[in-house]
Amino acid sequence: MKYTDRCKQLNEKLRLQENFDIVAKTLQVQDVHMTLYFVDGFVKDEVLEKMMEFLLKADMKTTVQQESVYVFCDRFVSYLETDVVAEEEKQITAVLSGSVLMIVDGYEEGIVIDARTYPTRSMAEPEDDRVLRGSRDGFVETLVFNTALIRRRIRDTRLHMEYHSVGSISKTDIVLCYMEGLADDALVQDIRHKLSQIQVEALTMAQESIAEALVPHKWLNPFPKVRYSERPDAAASNVLEGKVIVMIDNSPSVLILPTTFF
Repeated sequence: MKYTDRCKQLNEKLRLQENFDIVAKTLQVQDVHMTLYFVDGFVKDEVLEKMMEFLLKADMKTTVQQESVYVFCDRFVSYLETDVVAEEEKQITAVLSGSVLMIVDGYEEGIVIDARTYPTRSMAEPEDDRVLRGSRDGFVETLVFNTALIRRRIRDTRLHMEYHSVGSISKTDIVLCYMEGLADDALVQDIRHKLSQIQVEALTMAQESIAEALVPHKWLNPFPKVRYSERPDAAASNVLEGKVIVMIDNSPSVLILPTTFF
């Protein structure tokens, strides 16, 4: 597909005319045309400015004609977190998730640049889980910050942060966190299977919606089906005990599985 046709198709699917916050920035460097797609408010302005400054000074005409998109990405995209994506649906999902999509004339694939940032509150101590001693930080609504809080406490290669996406419309990010060798493999496989089988449009109630899907009601049970925590130290302690943590984007609470009477 031609570059102009691809851009026109992306413009229609992203509804640029109707959505004021979705931006398409066109660049021309030595007769090489390219377009950057991103959501205003999700990207770091300083990063985009530095990237465009680097691109406008680059000598790329011969590279586009002779080299692959991977060589172009390594040579001219001056940001660390980049990926080459061929499927259009994945490109659109990346843009709506906050990443920057670069379409370059001469390449069929798109370059996804993870230069996103989210509006967040400070990592203050949770209101419900106050302690006299110990750390005072707490989970926030941004998933990548929450995974970093766990990684800060468990610096082991056996710690798994497994990514999932749930919801045909919302495409909510979910992370399955566990320690390989400590967590029960059958439990991890069961949770992984249930997450892949969830058929919903959106997780309107965040962790409550996931809890209902993972542990559905079968009979009248006065005891909680799952445990919740807003404290990174408590979650990390449960991970080291062999429990499985389910983290949901836009939620400051994590699910701890399994839950027993004791």
